Amino acid sequence: MTNLILNPDRAQYAPALQLAFIKGAAGPHSRPLPAGLTSGELNILQPGSPVFTPFALVSYGQFISSIGAPAPGIIATRDRATTTIIGDSGGFQFISKPDLYQGRPTVLKAMGWLKANSDIAMTVDIPTRAVGSATWPTFQACLSDTLANLAVLSSARTPGRPRFLNVLQGRDWKECRAWYDAVKAYPFDGWAFGGGSRELSIMLRLLALMRQEGNLGGQYGHVHILGTSSLSRAVQFTQIKRALRDAGLTVEVTFDTATPSHYVKFGKMIAGMNPGKLTASTARVPLSPTYRGSTLSLPGRTFVARHAQVGDLLGPSAPSHSRNALSAGSVACHCHAFNSSSGESAR
Repeated sequence: MTNLILNPDRAQYAPALQLAFIKGAAGPHSRPLPAGLTSGELNILQPGSPVFTPFALVSYGQFISSIGAPAPGIIATRDRATTTIIGDSGGFQFISKPDLYQGRPTVLKAMGWLKANSDIAMTVDIPTRAVGSATWPTFQACLSDTLANLAVLSSARTPGRPRFLNVLQGRDWKECRAWYDAVKAYPFDGWAFGGGSRELSIMLRLLALMRQEGNLGGQYGHVHILGTSSLSRAVQFTQIKRALRDAGLTVEVTFDTATPSHYVKFGKMIAGMNPGKLTASTARVPLSPTYRGSTLSLPGRTFVARHAQVGDLLGPSAPSHSRNALSAGSVACHCHAFNSSSGESAR
């Protein structure tokens, strides 16, 4: 099961990469990787690797102290001709750490990092999940600061470097409509659905409105759904992409989550899918020291599972190397599930 690129007719999954994997999947390493695996075999942004994904998302929130500096590891060394990095602007971090937001300087720092590292990027929004905090007590407070951010981006950015997606927020249809009506005055390069705008009924109403107003296709050629990657939703996004195509609009549709990496943190990995429920299935990986030397197989039909056993992950390699191997395997299983959910076989 190699090069699990989703059929281009489908909505494209962009795994959200964590800093440990971004660094750990690159070489050289002070200690050997488990089971003789190599950096090239774990680098999901390298064409020809056992798992290659042309889209990935990286959040500036992990690098918020950087100013335009290249991200390390596989982001810095990627082939820009064959990969598309979608950069999240880090607005999610403001929810729990509002002091990170300092207005114009914050926007300019985010823009510098996104320009250095991404091809497509989110505008700097204040998510409506922050409503109720001392800094953003109301919906209007979140929207007002977001509009100020859009004004800064519009005047300071170089058009197309990167292409910016206007982030939509809100907690219900009324708020999502009000948000869209306010931010559409800033003509960026597409749309990113966050907060309540990700709900299917709201998303479809917004897309219909965008089409009616000429804000889909052409300049607005990309739609991204933030933090969503269930199999059932992937099917929905694919149908949206195909419906837009049938309406004569060329729009790429992408979606992301960090689910594969997050599972590994808790000793689990994605191992396949439940076709009846159209959900991903998970398995616990026994990483207790009592399994050192174990010949138990790893779950899933992946390159990592074929070349490593449970005992290999408990050998002399640093634990982070083992987690990186499991993350690559988990991404592979997730992509395979997306392909299988529509009856398409993995490449």
